[in-house]
Amino acid sequence: MKKVNLERMSWAEAKEAFKLNPVVMIPMGSMEEHGPHSPMGDYRIAAIAAKRIAEKADALVTPIIPFGYSEYFS
Repeated sequence: MKKVNLERMSWAEAKEAFKLNPVVMIPMGSMEEHGPHSPMGDYRIAAIAAKRIAEKADALVTPIIPFGYSEYFS
């Protein structure tokens, strides 16, 4: 299967991938608590979704940015 995550590519693989002028997705998601039963890190879902979309859309994915904002938690 073709690599879509830039952090898993060598510089030579990334150079070849960028020659195709691909769409590059930047997944973002929050890191917040949801209770003692659930791990913190909604951002992990964003990373998985971005990878699956990129595989189908012939796009690339940057490393996740694990930040978000919610007025509710202030």
